[in-house]
Amino acid sequence: SEYGNLALAPERSRSYDVGIEKGDRNGPLHFAVTGFRRDSRNLIDYVSCFGSALPLCADGRFGFYDNVARARAEGIEVELGAQVSERFRAQAAYTYLKTENRSAGSANRGNDLARRPSHAVTVSADWTTPLYGLELGGDIRLVGDSFNDAGNFTRLEGYVLATLRASVPVGERFELYGRIENLTDE
Repeated sequence: SEYGNLALAPERSRSYDVGIEKGDRNGPLHFAVTGFRRDSRNLIDYVSCFGSALPLCADGRFGFYDNVARARAEGIEVELGAQVSERFRAQAAYTYLKTENRSAGSANRGNDLARRPSHAVTVSADWTTPLYGLELGGDIRLVGDSFNDAGNFTRLEGYVLATLRASVPVGERFELYGRIENLTDE
């Protein structure tokens, strides 16, 4: 592709996670906490050519895929869901993520990985109306700041995404549904 790089090496990683969970995601109450860590070699990432004199940028492309020799991503996820009433369900999930370029000899060693926000939270709710089984729902996802580059020079502002959805059964085996994603145009 126009973002190609013939020197790109395959990505390899080892990951570990441990957690506790109580309840069933479809039951009256659900709670989960998970800690995780992933160590990567040759992590594939996108490199922007904006203002860059890198040789692969000489042909006028916007950027290319390249390897980060070593990287680490670790964090924690917390989930909570409840069947508030017979017709209403609510859920929330929070992720804390710490990423780091761990490439020996790299000018970016110790920096956050590009486009990986440290904080993200999603809140969702679903309601089954008394009208023909019509279901209405929505999600709000808040994502924290991150960096757009490996050097951590260009900060990307956090954003909010909203999704609305609706569905209605059509007979016993089919469902008619619709969804509007990114309602806030972020």
